[in-house]
Amino acid sequence: MIYSEYVNRETKGYTDVLDIIKDVERIITRSGITNGIVTLSVTSSTSVVTAVEFEPGLVADFRKTLEVIASVKGVYNHNEEWCDGNGFAHILSPLNVHKPYQLYLNR
Repeated sequence: MIYSEYVNRETKGYTDVLDIIKDVERIITRSGITNGIVTLSVTSSTSVVTAVEFEPGLVADFRKTLEVIASVKGVYNHNEEWCDGNGFAHILSPLNVHKPYQLYLNR
């Protein structure tokens, strides 16, 4: 059986982190499926789905680390080419590779 559902969530941008576990749990419950694989993905080229403990200190550390790796204030050729100011996000996205992210369900 295949069950598909979409969730639209907006971020504030700039390394914003969202906790989507309640969305995922609601979808799993609605599906009625008790065993299988849950696949999560995003359609944005600068967003990722990953699994980390959603705890304020860790989220703050994660955001600080991303800023060190590719600063929002950095100078990027991408920004000069496209004038969109999100070169840092394109650098960070593949470093957080989990596209798509899969969970194994066994209830």
